Order: sequence, then C-alpha cells, then structure tokens
Amino acid sequence: DDFQRRFAKVVNYGLAYGMEAFGLAQRLDIPTDQAREILDAYFVAFPNVAANGMADREVMIANDGVSSCSITRIAITLGATEFSLVTPPAVPLMIGSGMSTSVTVRYAPGMSAGPHMGTLEVEGNG
Repeated sequence: DDFQRRFAKVVNYGLAYGMEAFGLAQRLDIPTDQAREILDAYFVAFPNVAANGMADREVMIANDGVSSCSITRIAITLGATEFSLVTPPAVPLMIGSGMSTSVTVRYAPGMSAGPHMGTLEVEGNG
C-alpha cells in the first residue's frame, strides 16, 4: 500500500544519507523511540570477525500484511565483496500473512581492514 511504500522509502533513503532516529521520527510522525528501534533492527552486527574469518547471521523476512506476499528478489547490493547470501532461496518466494522466513547472510572480510557495510534488498509485491 502507499503508506508502506512511503515508509520503506523514508527509512532506506534516511539510512543511506545518515539520518538519525530523531529525523526519521519527524518524517514518519512516530515517536523517537520507535524510530530508534526501526534503525536498530535495520542493522545486523558481526562483531569480532578476524581478517580472513567469517560469520553467519540469520535475517528474518516477515510479512506483517493482511495478505500473502510474493518475494521476487533477494540480493546483497552494497558490500557484495564482504557479504553474501548462504544458499539463497528460490524466487518467487511466497510468504503468507503473519508468516516469515529467514535467510543467512555471511560476512567474510578477507584481509580488508575496518568496518564494512552491506545492504540486503528484498523486493516483492507487498
């Protein structure tokens, strides 16, 4: 729906341009605590991964809508050299209302030093 589309755009563009919880709360007309929760949930931490090491994390994709959602694409679009999907699910992938599925994201920094950031994009009809 239009609200969900607007919400997703504000969060995605806000994160890309470094928006903090206060700014997100103002733009979405929600409490700052709720905006902070949204931002915190958006990031998956991979602490203490050594050079040439790797770590996997499960990322849940949930359908909070009232009808089934068809996921047509799941991809790492930023940080693709350090991040990858472990056994990506076949698409299209149907997720029923109130249901969820998980994908495994692998972080393998190789010899590159410093923090890395990756973006997991999920596209679908809902």
